[in-house]
Amino acid sequence: MVELQKRAEEIDIRMYCLLSVLTVAIRLIHGTSDRATSPHATLKLYERLPNEDKEIELYEGYEHGECDIDVTVIVVC
Repeated sequence: MVELQKRAEEIDIRMYCLLSVLTVAIRLIHGTSDRATSPHATLKLYERLPNEDKEIELYEGYEHGECDIDVTVIVVC
């Protein structure tokens, strides 16, 4: 269990470093009943995003991949 906690902290540090340079618009979408990935972690991610153009949508009671919405991913290099 200690090893898992250590790995989670390492991943968290790496993610924070990556987020610190993110400047593109982003929209996070998460179901509040998701058991595959943590809605709480998505909220933490949103709070850490440095860019101004960001939004989060939480779907009450939805599971992982259950939302029936149109999601467009645009990558600009």
